[in-house]
Amino acid sequence: MEGQKVLESWKEIASYLHRSVATCQRWEIELGLPVHRLDGTPKARVFAYPEEIDRWKVEKLHHAGSDQEALAEPPHHKYRRAILLAGALASLAVLTSLAWKLLSEKTVPSPGGGKPSASGADAAAGPVVPRREVDLGRITTHSPEALRSYIAGCQLLLWPSGSEGWRKARAHLNKAIEIDPEFAMAYSVLASSFGPGEEQTKNMTKAVELSDLVSRRERLMIQANHFATIGKDNAKAIQAYLKALKIHPNDDMANEKLANLYMKVHEPKKALKHREFLYRKSRSDRIQLGQYALLCNNLGLYDKGIEAFQFYLEQAPEDTEMRKRLYDLCWQSGKYELALHEADILKAAGADRNVDKVYPLYFMGNFAGAEQLCKDYARAGGSRSVWAARDWLQNIYITQGQLGKAKEQVIVGLQEEEKLVESGLVIEYHGRICLRERLAGLHMIERKWADAMNEAEKVWALAVDFKHENYQVDALALKAEIYLGMGLADQARAMTEKIRELMQTKTPDAMRFFHLVAGEIELKRGELQKAIDSLKKAQGLALLYNQADRISPSYPATLASAYLQTGDLRMARKEREKIPLIIFGRMFQGFDYAMNFYILGTICERLRDRAKAIEYYRRFVELWKAADPIFPEVEDAKARLARLESH
Repeated sequence: MEGQKVLESWKEIASYLHRSVATCQRWEIELGLPVHRLDGTPKARVFAYPEEIDRWKVEKLHHAGSDQEALAEPPHHKYRRAILLAGALASLAVLTSLAWKLLSEKTVPSPGGGKPSASGADAAAGPVVPRREVDLGRITTHSPEALRSYIAGCQLLLWPSGSEGWRKARAHLNKAIEIDPEFAMAYSVLASSFGPGEEQTKNMTKAVELSDLVSRRERLMIQANHFATIGKDNAKAIQAYLKALKIHPNDDMANEKLANLYMKVHEPKKALKHREFLYRKSRSDRIQLGQYALLCNNLGLYDKGIEAFQFYLEQAPEDTEMRKRLYDLCWQSGKYELALHEADILKAAGADRNVDKVYPLYFMGNFAGAEQLCKDYARAGGSRSVWAARDWLQNIYITQGQLGKAKEQVIVGLQEEEKLVESGLVIEYHGRICLRERLAGLHMIERKWADAMNEAEKVWALAVDFKHENYQVDALALKAEIYLGMGLADQARAMTEKIRELMQTKTPDAMRFFHLVAGEIELKRGELQKAIDSLKKAQGLALLYNQADRISPSYPATLASAYLQTGDLRMARKEREKIPLIIFGRMFQGFDYAMNFYILGTICERLRDRAKAIEYYRRFVELWKAADPIFPEVEDAKARLARLESH
């Protein structure tokens, strides 16, 4: 280290670290502070290199957080002072008006108050209530002006309003840094506003360099942000944020970061605690409401989500976007009457949501009402109207065993779509892909494997043409199932390997498709235990981000088939009985939903559960009372039902 500056005594080392001599001596023993001695003995004269100490500080800051003394509160420096948010500003009203101006927000009426004003794009999004003040705890800076800019930036990052919101947030944070170049927390928050790259690394590194000048809680926040960004260690980031919250439990930024991090590590129940904390502090904030309600929905806590939307809409009844979300949550949770009520309010407000009554009507079993709405929708024209209406109509018909009508709707829908494409009015591919997937499925019901494969190849070509990986996976899974139907297990296996290649870099749950198809192949080969293991894994991954009432019926149905082949009727029944409870996940799997009642009836009959067998046969016969005559299950179910009822 020739040519480097040398600190030649404990006094110089302590001065460089802004600590006492006793603290530095203890750090040498407990934390490995890099101190050298001329003859290597404990009592020899000491010296140290500033570069080594700098590297040691960064390393200790980024350690797992166990070095408590390294994070202890530093003494006040004569040129810096810590400013409390609650007391340093002359008035919270000043900051509130600043935040409102920056966010260009509108106020909603309090109960009995006047109507909100709105214009332009903001009006289309619905009214927005004023933001509450953020609670960021004690922040170290020498400038009240820098602090104001910092808070404004944090507010915009906590409640971003598109790319413009992010741009404004960064402008405020850069202004705070310009005023106070040693504002460690401003650098840290600015770093978090960028994705991986030079700007994130530069600002995060600067925050770490300055972190010795701030409070212990701020150092923990910087440490956590480092792990969450360039450190790429979510577990350590979570631990650091939790320690920071012990010091200041009301810290909005820490709670927001923890909510997001817990979602990243697939622990939504832990995320809910922090998301609910933020929502409860400002129940009328649209962004916090939306995130809280979405998480409640994913966790199956539907009543909590509905209550949150209803509370908000009491204050902002004209916010049609939030009412739409309430409507969706209602039908997805099985509250069909409430969903229809909200749809009526939306229609009266001029938000044309009438077609979406199809969802609650269908799940209520009001097929005639849903069918009529879809026919009206199809007549409205436009690509979305055409394929969505035809898709729904085929599902309504196939749920009732009317294969011919279902097929007709898909074919007509494809013809209408092709005309729109040829005329240049639309280049949308979602409709064509979905309708061709449905047609392939209908061919599979008829066991017309060549026709089904022809449609699957068209789905694949469209998905590749439009570079849509999820649809590519759908096409590969579809082709694998068709190959299995044709008895070509090796070709089916080749499809699963392609699925693995596409999905292995995605989120963990993406591999559910691979394990599902792999399980089906093993089942076809008679490798029953392997099939059960694969299918359990597939269902577990499907449940990683969803509740049981939101996954596809394919997961429990295929696993039930494996148990049935092993002779385990009770486990087969257990899996099959999950399917009637599924709402969102069975939206376009009406055939499997209906046929499940017939299969459950046969299982319960074999288990000598006469009452349940009768119940399931009745439900199947009622659903398929107008089914096409090609399905022998209808007559068989009627015969079984008559026999059971006569005893």
